[in-house]
Amino acid sequence: MKTIKQLIIALIISSLIFACFLPIYNKKVEDGFDVSSVKNNSIRYGIEFKKYMSYDAIAKSLTKDTILLMGSSELIVNNDFEEHPKQLLDYKDKNIMQVGEGYFQSLFHAIALGSVGNDIKNKTVNLIVSMQWFEDGGIKPEAFLYRFSMDHINHFYKNDRISKQLKDKVYDRIL
Repeated sequence: MKTIKQLIIALIISSLIFACFLPIYNKKVEDGFDVSSVKNNSIRYGIEFKKYMSYDAIAKSLTKDTILLMGSSELIVNNDFEEHPKQLLDYKDKNIMQVGEGYFQSLFHAIALGSVGNDIKNKTVNLIVSMQWFEDGGIKPEAFLYRFSMDHINHFYKNDRISKQLKDKVYDRIL
């Protein structure tokens, strides 16, 4: 019986500690984190697939000094080569937010750009055109399904600056 009382008291004390201090700690972490202060630009240059699919991951990483670079497999295949765009800047004045990997195509880029376009502070976007665009047959349509982002679609269609005509064209193209 004594052990059960001790266990209950320990659980109550633990619950109080978590309930009181965890929200305070989380608030301090959130307030103290500034994406633009990440010196190594790991968020911007990271090639994590989930980043490309998330409106928040892209939009919150864009600063007035960020150049949005959209492309396909050329952004990940040679990521460490000295010719790669991420190697061109020293992070002190400008940085590149790269979005794309294999099978990213213009439809995804159009939707993502419509999604985060209002958040691009310097209104600068670069698009590397993939070689597949010029091949017979181009990129397979089913490749788009693999790169589909419901998050970007939602923000694209909520964007008041995009005309209904363009929204309808994108809708028809997706189908």
